[in-house]
Amino acid sequence: MEVLSVDEWQRLAAVTLPGVERSVPVARRCAAAALSAYPETTCDVTLLLLSELVTNAVQHSSSGGPNGEFTFELHEVGDRLNVAVRDQGTSTSVPVMRRSGENDDNGRGLVTVAALAASWGVRWSEAGCVVWFEIVPEDRASARATADARPCLM
Repeated sequence: MEVLSVDEWQRLAAVTLPGVERSVPVARRCAAAALSAYPETTCDVTLLLLSELVTNAVQHSSSGGPNGEFTFELHEVGDRLNVAVRDQGTSTSVPVMRRSGENDDNGRGLVTVAALAASWGVRWSEAGCVVWFEIVPEDRASARATADARPCLM
């Protein structure tokens, strides 16, 4: 695995939003704007996984409490797209994949991230928990020609 220096990370977006459910579609719209040059499939998968992580931050961390907030960042890192969601952590739980029953309404977020991302993980900081994933985009050169005709879903 190639290790890239921080200088090789190109930030596409860094957005902090209130830790409320109505911030989930706002995060998607902000990310979609930053990903407009990417192919439709790359954009759609990235937005789906971002939605899962933002929803988890709001529902399962202190970010969803009074005055809570979360931050997401999008970076190009070499040939990959790195997405990280930082929440305010919690003293009662950690992000884990779990098996959901076929009739359960939730519990599939991290399973979906693990299935669709090239890699993903969790790291802790003084400010809270960061859950991240990486996507290997399709060829962006061919996507630039059709970006206006095939915008990202929101």
